Amino acid sequence: MLRLTACIHHNPRPLATVKNTAYAWRQMLFFLSLSAGEEQTAFLADAEQRLAVQRLKSAKRS
Repeated sequence: MLRLTACIHHNPRPLATVKNTAYAWRQMLFFLSLSAGEEQTAFLADAEQRLAVQRLKSAKRS
């Protein structure tokens, strides 16, 4: 999803990218809801780390 959202800023018609990102987000939440609590916790920790890395990369580009 991070790669999809990165494409939005440079796309003159981002609607398809926004729709694909929303679909990916819903799929992720659905499958996350099927997993056990410790798997959810591990996923959230990993997602938080990846988001932090992405923020650093974005800040360096600005």
